[in-house]
Amino acid sequence: MTTTRPGARARARARARAAAVAAGAVLATALAGCGGTGPAGGGAAFRIVSPYDGSGKQAIIGQTYRPGLDAAVAEINKAGGILGRPVRVDYVDVQSDPQRASDKLNDALARHDYGAVVAASAGTTTLAMLQAVKVNGVLGVFTGGVPDAADPGRYPTQFDLKYPTAAQAKAVGCLTLGQRPKTVGLLHLDGQLQNAEADIWKQQFRAAGVRVTGDEKFPADQLDLTAQVQRLAAAKPDAVVLETYGPTLKTAFRAMKDVGLKARVVGGGNVTATPPEVVLGGLDLVPPGTVAMAWPGAVRVDGELTAAQRRALAAIEPRTKGVWRGSLSQYLYNYDAVHLVKWAAERAGSADPGAMRRALESLGGAPAETGAVTAPGYTPRDHGYPADATFHAADLTVPAQQGTYTSRGPIRCPA
Repeated sequence: MTTTRPGARARARARARAAAVAAGAVLATALAGCGGTGPAGGGAAFRIVSPYDGSGKQAIIGQTYRPGLDAAVAEINKAGGILGRPVRVDYVDVQSDPQRASDKLNDALARHDYGAVVAASAGTTTLAMLQAVKVNGVLGVFTGGVPDAADPGRYPTQFDLKYPTAAQAKAVGCLTLGQRPKTVGLLHLDGQLQNAEADIWKQQFRAAGVRVTGDEKFPADQLDLTAQVQRLAAAKPDAVVLETYGPTLKTAFRAMKDVGLKARVVGGGNVTATPPEVVLGGLDLVPPGTVAMAWPGAVRVDGELTAAQRRALAAIEPRTKGVWRGSLSQYLYNYDAVHLVKWAAERAGSADPGAMRRALESLGGAPAETGAVTAPGYTPRDHGYPADATFHAADLTVPAQQGTYTSRGPIRCPA
């Protein structure tokens, strides 16, 4: 048996303390990668962890969400930070992989004391992150393709950044019905959100006396949709509702051109999330007469930007390097998220997750105070955006400017 002298033990403890201090210095340096501290310098940082799709099949998601987050952090730090503390963001690339998303986020939350989770992920990885937020009891402010992410009964500390699935789907259905079709086909991603939308469209069209001639779905990594479009075209529908984004948007439009689809194409909110000219390299593949639903933050109403849109653009645009890989709404998700986290912490006077949750649940009466562009009206019963939002018809034949579309007017359901 080996014994250790008291003096040796004391020296060992001193070496351990020195190592801990050195490790802390290295960690602090690593976490300082997101903007300068500005006037918020000094004191312990308010730390946010951001798991994002920086690579993999859905890398375009991370490319649009991260600049908005970085812009908000820089803006907030310049104004004094959160609770007088500089904001630091720890980015984790989950590589578009659900299992990696779960493992990496749970590991990060176990090792560090984060004030919030602000993710930038596709729907396929969002569910894993929601579960991690729920299990760890941390505040989550982000969005993704999970329809019930705004349900506080399922995810008590999660606050969603999208409009209700039913409200979005109804707007797309109304836009489609406005084309006066007698028959409609559906072409969409095989995801929770898109499948839920398709179910709503079927009910909406049935109630309006419009026959659905086909429902074709596909995975996010499918590179050829010729077979799906051929089946839809064979039924000769008057209109086709398309709901997809990113690379598969180009795949869908290419198949429509190759097959010679004659139907009027109506896009959902996913279609306008990624300006077609970005993934298409131009607008030549967009079928004539194509129209799509756009979220409020992604359109110029009467050709003008709102004051809030202009403020956000001033912060975000320098980080795009002149290339808009998504609509302005995509960049606003995490831009707004950080402003909402700041508002929650300062309204609560604390970084405690429970206190911040209660603060956000009181937001219904004062959404404009947050500094968010698309400010929600969170309540204890609903952790999502209001269902009464006005969605717009976007003109896809005109290139988007600064991530915003020319509005063809608010979407109204035909009488």
